[in-house]
Amino acid sequence: MLVGIARALEVSLDYLLTGRSYGADKVKNPLLIEKIEEVDELPGKYQQGLISVLESFVKRYKFELPASN
Repeated sequence: MLVGIARALEVSLDYLLTGRSYGADKVKNPLLIEKIEEVDELPGKYQQGLISVLESFVKRYKFELPASN
């Protein structure tokens, strides 16, 4: 219900609840924001699967980062 209201007002859920926007202001790539919004529509098990993939990708990147410097 709140998500629908936020969409109708074209504001983030953070902004609707607190008057501040936290997530979207920090994401610099508009395509990432668009994809996150699409993923938010998926059932929870698919969202969790994608979260696991993203966490693995970020951990691998952070692990390899010191070796590349």
